[in-house]
Amino acid sequence: MDPAFRFVRFIKDIDHYGYLDSLGSDETDEEVVDNYRELFMNPLLIRSAIEVLDEMMDNGTIDKADAEKRNECMELTEELKQLYRETVRIQNQKTERITR
Repeated sequence: MDPAFRFVRFIKDIDHYGYLDSLGSDETDEEVVDNYRELFMNPLLIRSAIEVLDEMMDNGTIDKADAEKRNECMELTEELKQLYRETVRIQNQKTERITR
């Protein structure tokens, strides 16, 4: 499944009101997902999303007793870490081609 879609859905589910507050006027969920797809082309922004998920696990945003949500968060974190590694690899290849 699309990491941007999963991330947005997860954040919306965990912090629904915070998610709604972050929306621009008339911004749809689809637009938010599209924005994250674009953002997730940048390794630094992927890293920031991973940090948000880590913080949610550590600060109690996700209840320690909610094994299902904690597991979903860990799976999403791993998916984003894989995306991060792949994005860095692609950027390194582009850099190598430019420097040749």
